[in-house]
Amino acid sequence: MDSFSAQAGESSASGKSKRGGKRKLNVASEDKIIGLISSVCEEMNKRLSELSARLQTKLMQKSNVLPFMRHLKKIPNLTTDERVVVMRYICKNVDELDLFFSLYDDAKCSLVQQILTG
Repeated sequence: MDSFSAQAGESSASGKSKRGGKRKLNVASEDKIIGLISSVCEEMNKRLSELSARLQTKLMQKSNVLPFMRHLKKIPNLTTDERVVVMRYICKNVDELDLFFSLYDDAKCSLVQQILTG
């Protein structure tokens, strides 16, 4: 009987060590998965922030187009075709739009003429 109880003790001890190893393996796998998910979420957050900034810039540009068109209408002797040429140029060169709004009326006319002459 003594040998049977000794074997039972050995058996249960070895069983515990196997289960402990499996638990460590599961925790390590879970940590890897959590790490991967975390890095994917961080990358997605970064890309969404970039996209949001781009959309905000586009909205700001569009909100400035209407006031720009109003200013173009005030410039004398511009044909509709010339206004379209200037609008296309400004839409491609947004920095020029900021410059345009910072100028006095005389300088705005000069800038438009420079755009038209190339």
